[in-house]
Amino acid sequence: MTTEIATIEDHARRAWSPAETELLDGWMLAASGGFSRRLNSVAPFGPPDGLDDRIARCQRWYEERGLPLRFRLTPLIAADVDPHLAAAGFGLEAPTLVMRAPLADVPEVPGSTIDGSPVDDWLQVQLDAAGIPRSDAAHWLEVLDRVPAPAGFALVMVEGRPAAAGLGVMSGDWLGVFEVVVAASFRGRGIGRRLMNTLTGWARSEGASRAYLQVMEDNRAAIDLYRRLGFLTAYPYWYRTEGFDDGLQDEIRGRVAGLTKAQSEPSRESE
Repeated sequence: MTTEIATIEDHARRAWSPAETELLDGWMLAASGGFSRRLNSVAPFGPPDGLDDRIARCQRWYEERGLPLRFRLTPLIAADVDPHLAAAGFGLEAPTLVMRAPLADVPEVPGSTIDGSPVDDWLQVQLDAAGIPRSDAAHWLEVLDRVPAPAGFALVMVEGRPAAAGLGVMSGDWLGVFEVVVAASFRGRGIGRRLMNTLTGWARSEGASRAYLQVMEDNRAAIDLYRRLGFLTAYPYWYRTEGFDDGLQDEIRGRVAGLTKAQSEPSRESE
């Protein structure tokens, strides 16, 4: 289990990479101008020695970049780190599930395209969903520029309009799925399934045999879709953020634990 987590983490790190990194006694510090929690957080690997000193050094590093101090915690992190951060006032933020599945052959999806770089309609679906004007999207566009090949930018058109967009990144025989978005006016019409089939069909043609993705644990509609497509939970992760008032720490962690257990069993939901 630990080996699979480390493998997925390595693939995801290469697929969705920060602008700047620095090692601090085994801890990996990342910054990308504030866009994306993952790309602006500390991965505190290694033994939990001298935690207060390390935290203080991380704090200075992020203050120099005008960013809050945030830690990303996975089951690979030493068990002492999370309670230490909680006691130091770092609030629990954005609990997330990593899901994985074997890839099966899928039929060609009508009305869909997949390109090696983001076309204008793909960008617009993403920006509209995030509520980001293109003038403020510089850091996000820089992240896309760093996505390694082979990558597939999938777009589903419905009634002549862009309805959904997502990104697939190949690494070995793994497909990483990122930035899955269905435009608000097209939700509830099976467009998400079409988008996922477009990405997995492309990945199969590129030699992929399995896939992983990340989804916020409160996004039940997406989790239900992924379960119907054969995805099961591999592991959870979450953030501890300086000055973040979670207010629901125990409840949030309980939901993460419950979803992890439930998603480890095959779904019996109908298609």
